Amino acid sequence: MAPLSDAGARYAITPPITPPINPPVTATLPANPPCGEAPLELAAVQALAIRLHETLDVALHYGLSDGIDLHVCDLRQLANWGVPISEQERELYFHPWTIDASDPVFPVTLVRLREFIAAIDGLLTALARPDGATPAHPAPPTGRTFG
Repeated sequence: MAPLSDAGARYAITPPITPPINPPVTATLPANPPCGEAPLELAAVQALAIRLHETLDVALHYGLSDGIDLHVCDLRQLANWGVPISEQERELYFHPWTIDASDPVFPVTLVRLREFIAAIDGLLTALARPDGATPAHPAPPTGRTFG
């Protein structure tokens, strides 16, 4: 019988190889775009629509003026896809010093969340059309508001 230390050596557990905590920017794959920079494609719009609808399900228990935290990447994505936002909102979503880096969320009202959902549902409808009626480049969102 082999000594216990030799038998255990064959079955030694090696620690898993972990990726670096902060991978270089060049390691970003097209399937995982940077924050708020996903292309205007049906799968990406559907994923964001699901997140917004789930947030609305939770937020319906809040008051109309209560803040509902949305992830800043989702807000940036909406703006980059042409969802109308005001100049003030755009400045808040895109300047790093306005957001706490340890908790990158931004509060919006229930009314504003519903406006975002209506806009994303409109994008979904346009992308699902077989006639290709979707604009190739949405209009820039700066300075526009829901009316």
